[in-house]
Amino acid sequence: MSQDSAYRPRLIIDGVEALNLVSAKYSTSMNSNISNFNATINSPDLQESSLFGKKVEFFLNYGSEDGLPIFKGYIKQVQPTEKNIKITAFDVRSFLTENSTNLSFTDEYNFDGHNLSSFLKSYITDNININKTFIDVNKINSMNPPVSLTGLRGDYNPYTLIKESIDKSIDLTNIQEPLNYFIDVIGDSIIFVKNKKLDSTPSISLSQSNGLISYRYNQRPKRFTANYMNRRFTYGTSPNGTFSIDYEGEEEFPAEKRQMAYLQIVRELQSTKEITISASLGHYIGLGSIVYLNTEDKNIAGAHRVVSKSISCSKDSISLNLGVNKSLPNLSKYLS
Repeated sequence: MSQDSAYRPRLIIDGVEALNLVSAKYSTSMNSNISNFNATINSPDLQESSLFGKKVEFFLNYGSEDGLPIFKGYIKQVQPTEKNIKITAFDVRSFLTENSTNLSFTDEYNFDGHNLSSFLKSYITDNININKTFIDVNKINSMNPPVSLTGLRGDYNPYTLIKESIDKSIDLTNIQEPLNYFIDVIGDSIIFVKNKKLDSTPSISLSQSNGLISYRYNQRPKRFTANYMNRRFTYGTSPNGTFSIDYEGEEEFPAEKRQMAYLQIVRELQSTKEITISASLGHYIGLGSIVYLNTEDKNIAGAHRVVSKSISCSKDSISLNLGVNKSLPNLSKYLS
């Protein structure tokens, strides 16, 4: 898309605007990967060492002036060239991986009586925000149901523990559409976000006459069988042959593992298509938002959740790619 007066990206490094921005790319995804930002600046005189660890704020300013940056993070990589300098920054979750060592949960040191949210607040306060506040803990929210850490023992990396534990909080109000949580970042804050129902009001509707430029998708086989504790659970009858998953969880009893295997199968059936769309609308849409694709292609038409977003821009162009999953299937046709 050609640049016009409504598009003026700005890059702020340590409170100072980088005036010679050549290009930038921002990528984020729902699978708890840390968001990253890459930029090329036409300022070869910048000192490489002076950029490491500096705070970065990127304002897209698409359509109007942004009140808040679309990305905020810290520079972790710097690559100078003869004419330019390239930087890579990551969001504040990077502090949970770089500044952390494995924690040993024992009978003497543990988080019995705490949930995942309170553990995260405590760990950040005691190990990261020591001399300076890098992560705002005031916005860390609770999940429903909460994930208890009572009885947890062993060695864990903090962020790995969070990523693995978050899947235990599932809203089962509608057993055919279980809603789990994912980790997201808003500015300097880490938050837990519950997936929206697919029949929620869409944040945006795209069609070939309204913002949808192109699309592509990959079809993965539907998996109806789960193996657990030397047992097998089959969810209805597979019309496409047998494809199975192996479920290994911490549940003690077979009935609990069977329920979790069931939920895993249901989630598999909700996202058998990997769809990538190129669009001219939706640059500020958040992960987990509902997008409605109004297209004649029945393979992708309908409601989808945004699972990834990538924005690339230069002085005279901007592009947006959204990764979305396929809408919820009619599970009744798979049930025995």
